Amino acid sequence: MTSKRKGKLSLDQMALISPSTKDVTMEASLGEFLSHCQRLGLTKNTVINYKRECSKLIHHLKLNAGEEALEVSLELLHEGLVTKPIERGLKNSSINVLIRANKVWFTWMKKKGYIATNLMESVSLLKQRKTTIQTLTKEHIKALLKSIDTSTYAGYRDYVMYNLMLSTSLRIGEVVELEVQDIYFNKRSLIVRKGKSWNDRSVPLTRDVEHLLKNWLAIRGESDNNLLFISVNGLKLNAKTCYQILKNQGEKAGT
Repeated sequence: MTSKRKGKLSLDQMALISPSTKDVTMEASLGEFLSHCQRLGLTKNTVINYKRECSKLIHHLKLNAGEEALEVSLELLHEGLVTKPIERGLKNSSINVLIRANKVWFTWMKKKGYIATNLMESVSLLKQRKTTIQTLTKEHIKALLKSIDTSTYAGYRDYVMYNLMLSTSLRIGEVVELEVQDIYFNKRSLIVRKGKSWNDRSVPLTRDVEHLLKNWLAIRGESDNNLLFISVNGLKLNAKTCYQILKNQGEKAGT
């Protein structure tokens, strides 16, 4: 006799197709979560950040719990994400980065059914002191640009980069990712393809910046590297290094 099939699976049937949380380790869960993030199209830096910050919690749990159980105590979580980092002298902003990353991971695990309760909902972000961002005056900007030695390859490159940033409000991380083909002189604009929101956007250029970019391309010359701004050796520039150069140049100019 043929048994009647129901539209909704029973608990026993669900158990056949659903992985047991006892067989899923923290590291396996994190690996699956990171793959999920990549499929969503999150930026490479975002995925790297999740991996780094969530791995810190796994390390803490291994040392203090002796296992990789997905169900952990709130006390252990708070110790690994707040107490210990504070003892190591981490700033509240850095600790909040750690907390935020793990909140996203635990929320994903809850949706997957890997954990019964999302204890990260009980872990609050730390208060951060609001700092006043000092803006540059026209005099400061003139002094900064004037202090750059444009008689060298690197100097002129930095001069063009900073003029471009000041004119368009692009971030350093966006500027170092620009490629030669992203510049459209016929439309006097450029395309930012790897912005923070991961959406392409068109940015208009002033005539002065357009002129500087044309001069820069002539000085840059041909290269196997398609990036717009490259090192003397034709390599990609590091955003942090560029920021430090800009900071040092500002101090030199007294801004």
